[in-house]
Amino acid sequence: MLALTALTLFASLAIIALLPARSRAPAGATRTPAPSAGATAPAATPSLDPNLLALPPGGSVPGSDGIALARAPEPFTFMPERDLDEVRVYTVQQGDTIFGIAQKFNIKPETLFWGNPDINARNLQFLQLGMELRIMPADGVIHLANGQQTLADIAAQYGVDPYDIIFSEYNNLPADIALDTKLPYNTQLVFIGVEGAPIDVGAPVVVEGSGVGGGSVKVSGGPGSCGLTTVHTAGRSVFSLPLSGGYTFMQDFYPGIHNGVDLAGSTGDGVIAADGGTVVFAGLHNGGYGYLVVIDHGNGFQTYYGHLSRVGVRCGAGVSAGQYIGAMGSTGNSTGPHLHFEIQQGGVPVSPHIHLIL
Repeated sequence: MLALTALTLFASLAIIALLPARSRAPAGATRTPAPSAGATAPAATPSLDPNLLALPPGGSVPGSDGIALARAPEPFTFMPERDLDEVRVYTVQQGDTIFGIAQKFNIKPETLFWGNPDINARNLQFLQLGMELRIMPADGVIHLANGQQTLADIAAQYGVDPYDIIFSEYNNLPADIALDTKLPYNTQLVFIGVEGAPIDVGAPVVVEGSGVGGGSVKVSGGPGSCGLTTVHTAGRSVFSLPLSGGYTFMQDFYPGIHNGVDLAGSTGDGVIAADGGTVVFAGLHNGGYGYLVVIDHGNGFQTYYGHLSRVGVRCGAGVSAGQYIGAMGSTGNSTGPHLHFEIQQGGVPVSPHIHLIL
């Protein structure tokens, strides 16, 4: 009987030994932080034509009618990473967009603006290679102290309990800090789940006058301004694709953050007028547009063609729909060769999707 019991016990132990072990993290283990963002890609500097205002032979290229335009698949698809456990720094790389970065880190585009209050919103709208952005662990706001506000003042500004600020895992504040303490200049405070002020990227250019009915208009914003220009060519209010070849849809229209669409291609690709009108800006823009052409269509509409490597029209010139006006590039604040295309009506950016198929 004793031998039988011993045999049964031995068999049971053998079965247990054959069962697969269940892995278990050691007590107190923490999440492994997400890997740091990749290295900065070298900036692609397009070679500019020495004669930026020289027209190509014949002054134009064939219009868009009848041209087969191949739309490439969208390459800017990211798998959202795990939620971050701290504020990280991301370096803008080749091909980055506001929306692509936001999707990559599973946050809203607005959070990129609210999380980088020390970067001008206009510079953020037009990303630049090598720009460093704070990436928040979740949607919210970063506040940089001005050295004058107390902790209580800042809490009231955002409508939160000051003790929530003190004990937040994202803020490096002593637990016994007094509420009337003025935080040192540039002290960073993180507010998760709080919305910031509406984003205002400012007017990219200043438009004076109106070209409607043959009137005069002045578009300022850089040495490319044509000054007060009489608009003598009226458009059809029908817009065609502003490219003479294939493209990749890179970034969409988003009111208040991105006032146009970005269509990627290669440096030197032909850019054409989306409708007939008069050139009121042709040259370098002081903001993020780089080399820019603006056409007033004489009917309340204007179209903008930014980041060009070459300007192919002169101030005051009348252009027809489909006429060559320049070449795609990556001038100004840009992360790669593309056309930034805007349609404005009465000085207000409108979605290009309303007027043409992209």
